[in-house]
Amino acid sequence: VHYQYCQRKPIPMHGGKTIQFRKFTPFEVTDAELTEGVVPEAAAISQTNVTATIKEYGKYVEVSDVLDMTHLDPVIAVNTKNLGQNAGATIDGMIRDEMVKGTNVIYANGKTARNALAATDKLTSKEIRQAVRLLKKNNAMPFADGYFICIVNPDTTYDLQDDENFVKVAQYQDKEKIERGEIGKLFGCRIVEAVNGKRSEERRVGKECR
Repeated sequence: VHYQYCQRKPIPMHGGKTIQFRKFTPFEVTDAELTEGVVPEAAAISQTNVTATIKEYGKYVEVSDVLDMTHLDPVIAVNTKNLGQNAGATIDGMIRDEMVKGTNVIYANGKTARNALAATDKLTSKEIRQAVRLLKKNNAMPFADGYFICIVNPDTTYDLQDDENFVKVAQYQDKEKIERGEIGKLFGCRIVEAVNGKRSEERRVGKECR
């Protein structure tokens, strides 16, 4: 689920183990009028660079010929599927952990810290609206369809579905695109559920919106 919202760039064969992502800084709005026949001063180009280094992860299992021939189940086929599922979950979990490293956090019910959250502090459409406002004020660009993405775990889904403003997928227009894992919309956000959505192990009862 998290993987579908990442920027991906290929590394060609023999291209080394590092890759650089670049974000160009938007130009400031100008009110300077142009003069006919005069070339204006060139605007400065600036960018932010993020470098990533590739790493390898994986698992393998051993299956003897006797086990393969005598076991009641197709051991190799079943565990090949299990390994593939594990690989996908591993990659998605690492992407999730990178996504939540941001420092802009909005806590439910007006709380200011994770350890202040109680069982009654649930994520609602109010926090979604606050998050959208914060994104817009910081000139964050929505995805191509004009929506921001809010990834939640099943516990948070349970809470949000009680919100009267929650628009379920079943209420969408017939031809509207639905993202993988999408369960609904709230105030300019597509709500997407991930079973491995990030949650705080130190205090499980609270909800937060990043």
